Amino acid sequence: MINEFFNNPYFQYLVSPAITASIIVFAVAKIINIGEFKERFKNLEKNLNNLDKDTNKIKSTIKNIEMDLTIMKAHLISETGMDTSLFSKNSPLTLTTKGENLLDQTEFRSVYKENKDWFLDEIKKHNVETESDIDEASYEVMEYCRDNEKFIDYKEIAYQNGLTTEVLLKVLAIYLREEAIKEILKKST
Repeated sequence: MINEFFNNPYFQYLVSPAITASIIVFAVAKIINIGEFKERFKNLEKNLNNLDKDTNKIKSTIKNIEMDLTIMKAHLISETGMDTSLFSKNSPLTLTTKGENLLDQTEFRSVYKENKDWFLDEIKKHNVETESDIDEASYEVMEYCRDNEKFIDYKEIAYQNGLTTEVLLKVLAIYLREEAIKEILKKST
């Protein structure tokens, strides 16, 4: 039976030198091809390692930027009173929910309503013509109120809320500006 198998013409054809050589050449080509794949995988691995290094550099740079921004934010809050949690980040500044809550705690809305004419007259003394003029005048009026202890104790309210007086005045000035714009510019148009 084994002899029959080896003597079979189909088997003889498969083991002929041409076919055998073709199979060997094909196998060698595949082995070489596998070597190329190994080389490609090595290159991919190197590229991934380089990518990891680049990603780590980017992460480090982002951490440094975040730290710098934190320092800048702290500086802005301490030096200029621009507490970003109380004001919007756009212009003109508007109060955030936290800023509105602070405004409510000061009871300045009622102070304004009771003394509306006085506040508007003081703002008009600055010869305001634009919203920007009213913005500047509102802050100056609030500084005047603080310096002359007019209406409420601004320093005590700021202290009770853990703020600088300048931050508190900015919150109040934003509210005053919005109210004055409604009154002054509305009447002049």
